[in-house]
Amino acid sequence: MLSDREKRWLWGGGLAAFCLLYLWLALFPLMAYHGKMRRRIVRTWAKLARLESEVGNYARISGRVRDLLRRARAGGGKASASDQLRILVRNVLGEGETQPALKLDTVWEGEGVVVKHGSLVLRITPGKALTLIQKIDRHYLPMRVVSWTLKRAGGGRYALSMEIVLMEAGKGS
Repeated sequence: MLSDREKRWLWGGGLAAFCLLYLWLALFPLMAYHGKMRRRIVRTWAKLARLESEVGNYARISGRVRDLLRRARAGGGKASASDQLRILVRNVLGEGETQPALKLDTVWEGEGVVVKHGSLVLRITPGKALTLIQKIDRHYLPMRVVSWTLKRAGGGRYALSMEIVLMEAGKGS
């Protein structure tokens, strides 16, 4: 049998081993997980702040409807907005890429202006998708991207579907 002193040492050693095992299996992984989640939350807030500033820039840059109508009417000898959109998509996609089909439907015809609604579906990388959306919204004033979705399609490519509204100079009513 063990003496009282040996029993105390045995209980103390068992308790110390249990504490070390608890630290190793429960507490340290929990602390690491907490740090990882904290870093993820900080990154998310930074991304949200950057997105909010981009939305603010977009709201500030997008012109009023009257300016868009003026630009659409003044486009007399230039390429139509639908041709500009096709050229823009071709330039962003680059050579060798399959050109997507662009479907445009006339929504409204007014005094010298035609409003068209189009849908564009293509496979593209995320960087090129954002470049295309920004170029349409910022550099081609008679056009606006109404909505867009980007879904993973595999192979580093994504399926981008966009709804675009554009104005062209049309026949006077």
